[in-house]
Amino acid sequence: MHEEEIEPTELIRAKQYVYRILNIRLRSCKEIEDKLAKRNYSKSVIKQTLKYFHELALINDQQFARLWISSRLNKPYGINRIKAELKRKGVNPEILENEINIVFKNYDEINIINQLIAKKNKQYSKLSPDKQKQRLYAYLIRRGFSQNSIIETINKLQ
Repeated sequence: MHEEEIEPTELIRAKQYVYRILNIRLRSCKEIEDKLAKRNYSKSVIKQTLKYFHELALINDQQFARLWISSRLNKPYGINRIKAELKRKGVNPEILENEINIVFKNYDEINIINQLIAKKNKQYSKLSPDKQKQRLYAYLIRRGFSQNSIIETINKLQ
C-alpha cells in the first residue's frame, strides 16, 4: 500500500476517534495531530482527518485559544502560565498573541493577586512574615503571574 492509498476503514476510525476526543473538550490542531500520530495513523490519514474537521469548523485554534484563556482566567492563572500552556498545545504564536491581547485588555493582575493572597493568608498565618512572603511568591509564580506584579503586591504587605 502506497502512502497516498488510504484504507477507508482507517480514515473512518481516525474520524470517529477525533469526534470522541472533541466531545470531551475542544482541542488544538496540533493536539489532535499528536493524538492521531500516537495511535499510529499514517501521515496521509492524519492530514485528511484534520482537513475534514477544519472544513466542518470543529478544529479552530483561534476559538480554542480564546476558550482556553477564559477557562484559565477563571482558575485564576496568570498570563505567563496561560501562554506556556497554549504554546505547549501547539497554538500558532500569532493567534496566541492576538487572543491574549484581546482578553487581557481589561485584566487587572494586581487585583487578582491580592484576591489570591487573601485566600492564602489564612493558610500561611502561622508562618513568619518572611516565610509567608516566600511561599506567596512561589505560589503566584507557579500560577503564572508576572514577577514585577508579585513583588509589588507582596512588598505592600505589612
